[in-house]
Amino acid sequence: MEQVINDVAFYGDATSGLPGFFSNPNIPTGAVVDPGAGTEWSTKTPDEILFDINDLFADIFETTKMVERGNTLLLPPSQWSYIMSTPRSATSDTTIAQYVAMNSPYLNSIEDIIPVNECAAANNPLLSTDAMVAYDRSPDKLQLEIPVELEMLPVQQKNLEFVVPGRSRLGGLNVYYPLSAAIGTGI
Repeated sequence: MEQVINDVAFYGDATSGLPGFFSNPNIPTGAVVDPGAGTEWSTKTPDEILFDINDLFADIFETTKMVERGNTLLLPPSQWSYIMSTPRSATSDTTIAQYVAMNSPYLNSIEDIIPVNECAAANNPLLSTDAMVAYDRSPDKLQLEIPVELEMLPVQQKNLEFVVPGRSRLGGLNVYYPLSAAIGTGI
């Protein structure tokens, strides 16, 4: 049941007409800047990675005329590991992630940078390249509606086995302010 809830939250459910985070047509999606050597973070310098992160947050801030402001960054696990362990520069004692957390006007702490499997193209059928997500982590902006949590019913004997039926309801992901989020692909 938890896997179904997770899949609907990220990918949606076409049969029910429920859009997910990555299938929502109202959330802006765009590729990160290619400085010439490719868009993947493995080929970029720390300064170029910092630009990609700040540019994604700035897109939200500037597109909404300073009304919306992202405060959370979701990354694929490999990119998260990379910025958490790679020094900001050869003479720096901070990592890229520490630098972003300390200097970003959008993030409050390093805990606001979260690894998420669904941001990796290998784990997401809707992505052709890895993506990062910047959004405002507030229930006023987006919310996964679960009107009925999983409820286990009494055990029933059926033939030579015991069955425990359960029921739950899922209302899907409601994105109240789609411009409070942005997706950057190609990282």
